[in-house]
Amino acid sequence: TNLTQDHLDFHGGMDAYYRAKRALFDQVAGTAVINVADPYGRRIAAERPDAITFDESSSALDGIDLRLQGSFNRLNAIGAALAARALGVEPDAIRQGIESVSGVPGRFESIDEGQPFSVIVDYAHTPDSLENVLRAAAGVGRRLIVVFGAGGDRDRSKRPLMGAAVAAHADRAILTSDNPRSEDPQAIATDVARGAPGRFEIELDRRAAIEAAQIGRAHV
Repeated sequence: TNLTQDHLDFHGGMDAYYRAKRALFDQVAGTAVINVADPYGRRIAAERPDAITFDESSSALDGIDLRLQGSFNRLNAIGAALAARALGVEPDAIRQGIESVSGVPGRFESIDEGQPFSVIVDYAHTPDSLENVLRAAAGVGRRLIVVFGAGGDRDRSKRPLMGAAVAAHADRAILTSDNPRSEDPQAIATDVARGAPGRFEIELDRRAAIEAAQIGRAHV
């Protein structure tokens, strides 16, 4: 569906990561369904002229009530619909399947405990995924307060990029600890904060960071 800066601590660079993903298509003789809204998808599609390609303008979801928010969810649903169609799944079954999905835990998940403001939880852990989630979240409320962190023992080069993505969209940004593994949480936060110096409140206690985000909650 797309290829973004992730797992580079294993692959070493985007070209190597791309080759690993492309190998999946090399192993399949059947139909390839490729998102050409993504530049790496376009590269694969150029090598597979028989592929089914799509972007957000695709009509694959016409007549289907997609309950998931965000352009990234729309692209994923289009890809799923086209793949199902290529496998011979009946149109009614495709529609019912997509319409039955109201959300995925941890993926743009709305939390409603009766609070007078909106809360959205997402697993986003790359610059691109944060950008997509924040763009979608920006339309939910009047102010966007973001509590986030970066994992430890993973690609350090994406940390300041994640910070820059949050700083570009958040009205208020609280940087906290997120699974530091063997690293010092403060060192991770310092890496992230380099993406937008002076833009972050840093509270490494995750519970305290979430509680801090509720100050001024009537305007969220």
